[in-house]
Amino acid sequence: MKYYYLILLILPFLCPQQSSAQKRRGFSGDIGLYGNKDEVGFHYAVNYNWMLNKYIGTSVGAMIYHYKVDGIGWQASNQNIYYSLDDENYKHINITSSLFFLLPLSKTIGLYNHNSFFFEPVPLESVSLDKTTYGAEGEQTKTVSKLQYSRFSPGVFSEIGLYCNLNKKENRLKLFLGFGCGWYDVYSAFRHCTIDKQRLEEYVTRNKAYYRISLKLIDL
Repeated sequence: MKYYYLILLILPFLCPQQSSAQKRRGFSGDIGLYGNKDEVGFHYAVNYNWMLNKYIGTSVGAMIYHYKVDGIGWQASNQNIYYSLDDENYKHINITSSLFFLLPLSKTIGLYNHNSFFFEPVPLESVSLDKTTYGAEGEQTKTVSKLQYSRFSPGVFSEIGLYCNLNKKENRLKLFLGFGCGWYDVYSAFRHCTIDKQRLEEYVTRNKAYYRISLKLIDL
């Protein structure tokens, strides 16, 4: 996997370059839906793109990924204490870098391949756990939190799909629809976190493989 990251970083410098006058640059926005057998999530992103030549482009930008942790619960060794993962929405703020390839089929439509790598620039995540104690005074619940090092929660994806030119005169505004798969360490902070002597690694998914459907609009 680490070699894939390296290829994404150096490949743009190996591609033939256009002259400054010919280069096309522009912003883009996209949304994506992620899923596997354990969970679903979604992202929205903004990127700055530029073409290295007629068929190859690259981009950098920011992406926010949203996901929800189900309220999984378990009994502690002390039978009067019950723990559960705080049932709330979490998000990762990522820096993303991409390399994409365009293959025109006509003046209006074409095929594309998009490869991206992303990570959290601030590798810290607040992880919460609900602790419920049953005693003579009844049921008492409090939330225990910890700021956990997330190891940057990296991800890498590759997708293929179709694009169409919405502006037929200049062919700048393009709409992309793609499907892909990849690897994303969403629960890195949870898997390395211990709160109140509870190892959360035992209660979150270890599945890092995801499918993704994305929709992009690029002015390029």
